[in-house]
Amino acid sequence: MKVAVIGAGVIGITTAYELAALGHQVTVFEKRGAAAEECSFANAGVASSGYAFPWAQPGMVKHVLAHLWKRDTPLRIAHPSLREWRWLWQWRKACDDKTFALNRERMLRLAMYSDQRRRTLSANLGLEHERQNGFMVLLRTEAEKKRMQTTLQAMRDAGLSYNPLNAEEARNIEPALKPDTPLAQAIYFPDDEVSNCRQFTLLLKNKAEALGVQFHFNTAVEPLSRATPKPCDASTAMRANVSMPWSSALVWPAQPWSNHWDCAFLWPQFMATPSALPCESPWTPLAVA
Repeated sequence: MKVAVIGAGVIGITTAYELAALGHQVTVFEKRGAAAEECSFANAGVASSGYAFPWAQPGMVKHVLAHLWKRDTPLRIAHPSLREWRWLWQWRKACDDKTFALNRERMLRLAMYSDQRRRTLSANLGLEHERQNGFMVLLRTEAEKKRMQTTLQAMRDAGLSYNPLNAEEARNIEPALKPDTPLAQAIYFPDDEVSNCRQFTLLLKNKAEALGVQFHFNTAVEPLSRATPKPCDASTAMRANVSMPWSSALVWPAQPWSNHWDCAFLWPQFMATPSALPCESPWTPLAVA
């Protein structure tokens, strides 16, 4: 099968590599001049399957609103559009116990598989990149500690290992923590790691090229409407002078992603068509990320 992958971040390149390893002819299109130039360039590098859970969870709306106007808030909303207000409303509705439990189980399963694949690729392909074992989550208040309990229970049910620490134990592991910083508890994941996502992505790009994957940089792709299924001329969808009438499948991972890059892996086994792109042959969407 001939496959077009849109986006040369960690998702696009891992997807391209896996497809090429399965014998498919893969071409990657990237609007930037090089791989791993956006979300994969300088994210937090957290590779922790144990700490994968949906941002939409019970109590999160109140938590976000309480921090929204603070100087050091992790989230800012400036002049939200109607589309963004609609997204925020959908996120609020997803912050119930039932939806959270379902999405948490799905994310945890995906993250565990992704972690296994990342480690396997790193070992088998010799992808030597910056990495450090161990990851710690700080819970500064009793409210944060309480909110974390359902997630910890899911980790226990999945057989994941973690160590709950008091403030003194946390500072023994990480002496750089300020002694006067409030700390109700810390959760330490000894089997997880923090690593350089960009280095990993660039190294895997080289391996993908060795399998025959072709990359077209400085090539932007026009948005495709999902409103009404209709025929679509692939060649006119490209702003650059590149035609793709040959593609029999399309993977579109070029979307904003989380700092948590274990969940950013999109493998062929997880590919589906949650909302089919409005294209008939020669475009058959393989996945939309």
